[in-house]
Amino acid sequence: MQEKRERRRVLTKQALRFVLSGAIVTLIDLGVLNTLLILLGVEGKESLHVSTYFICRVVAFWVAAICGYVIHKRFTFQSSVKATTREFSSFVIIAGLGFVANVGISTLIFAGVQSIEGLSVVMKANLASILATGVSLVVHFIGYKLIVFKK
Repeated sequence: MQEKRERRRVLTKQALRFVLSGAIVTLIDLGVLNTLLILLGVEGKESLHVSTYFICRVVAFWVAAICGYVIHKRFTFQSSVKATTREFSSFVIIAGLGFVANVGISTLIFAGVQSIEGLSVVMKANLASILATGVSLVVHFIGYKLIVFKK
């Protein structure tokens, strides 16, 4: 009984740390996305080709994912084990699944909101990215907890 309670406490602590870490990683993701959109000069425009959005999402996702690896390893799951090829390979596979969920869903949402008038491209891009983040959050937590940073 005591062991079960302790496992639940550790899982709750990790989940809370994951949400906090995830918020930081999401800010990195959105920061890179918005920087790319600004560099492309789409501020104030109402439309952007979906393939351009997709490319921006790919870059933003992987920059944030690499930062997330370090944050989740050290803070969320408090792993002090030296990174191994197996751990990093597992991370890339789980991040790849999250990539499909996040970037795939956000690109579909972005394509769907293109027809909404009155929202800038940047607003549409951020809306699509934020909505898709919830799905990838679940994929990442389960994968990182059970496969990448398991103790």
